Amino acid sequence: MGFESDMLPRVWRSRKFKPYRLVCRRFAKYLDSTLDKTFTIEGWDTFRCKPLVKEVGYFHRFTGDYRQMLYAKFSQLEVWYIENHPPAYLMSLTTSSRDKTIKEAFDELRNGWKGLSHTLRKMRLEKGMNIEYLYIYEPHESGYPHIHVILFGTFTDDDIHRMKNLWSGKYGCGNYEHGLDVSMPEEDQHRIDDFEHIRAYILKYLQKGIDLTSMTVADFVFNAVMWSFYDKSQWSYKIPYWTASGKFAPKSTGGGAFRLWGASRGLTAVMKEQIKVMDATHYGVNWQRRGEQIPEVVKEISFEAMKRFLNDNEA
Repeated sequence: MGFESDMLPRVWRSRKFKPYRLVCRRFAKYLDSTLDKTFTIEGWDTFRCKPLVKEVGYFHRFTGDYRQMLYAKFSQLEVWYIENHPPAYLMSLTTSSRDKTIKEAFDELRNGWKGLSHTLRKMRLEKGMNIEYLYIYEPHESGYPHIHVILFGTFTDDDIHRMKNLWSGKYGCGNYEHGLDVSMPEEDQHRIDDFEHIRAYILKYLQKGIDLTSMTVADFVFNAVMWSFYDKSQWSYKIPYWTASGKFAPKSTGGGAFRLWGASRGLTAVMKEQIKVMDATHYGVNWQRRGEQIPEVVKEISFEAMKRFLNDNEA
């Protein structure tokens, strides 16, 4: 049974989701059309000096391969957390849903988080210490989004006050008391135990955005609206404008595709994929960049490939 025949009738029966019927239908068609779809890559494997034929599954965040990738990434993050054990804070970001569509709430949260993450990077420079973060979008029972953020670093009460003021004042998202909430896992023994297994802790929040089998109607609408941002006609582009100093500069119109989750550069490096089996689909050398020094790893790979080629021919 496909999503169009299974999930859409449930959306249709819910009056509060009536404005989202069309986008849910498009989303369901997309899921049904990509189910079990694969691509075939044919060519020459320059690493092994042999022809290459490889089946690659259609990859998006609702596939099993994507869930396996997340498990691997967050396993690496858990190892990093256990080895370093930095101070951790849990932050939730919400915005008012009054007189807003779900799509408008997404836009407001994105703009607010863009400004707040910039402030976190400024704090990193001001404090002269590492501040890392990981954020996740999750739906309320109404289908409207909110953001969970895990902060790694040391924050004072003044830092938290500064972020709450920015969120409710400058960015206009929610109010001071409830728009931005920060707590430490150490305040609750149960949460300490959960946080020691940070991989499971993060996946619990991501579940509503990656597991289609357990989605409620509100979860489906949330994912359909987030998916609709991938319409390239709505993506951001640069427009020219004159600055106060008389200089010409580009300005973004906003918009663009949405990411269900993301992290700071430091944590992105920690979670970077560790390729164990290399082939031509994972590694390539741009020989057009002439004049550059060839890295030792390229020389080593080329030497190993030549040895395998000679051994195969001798056999």
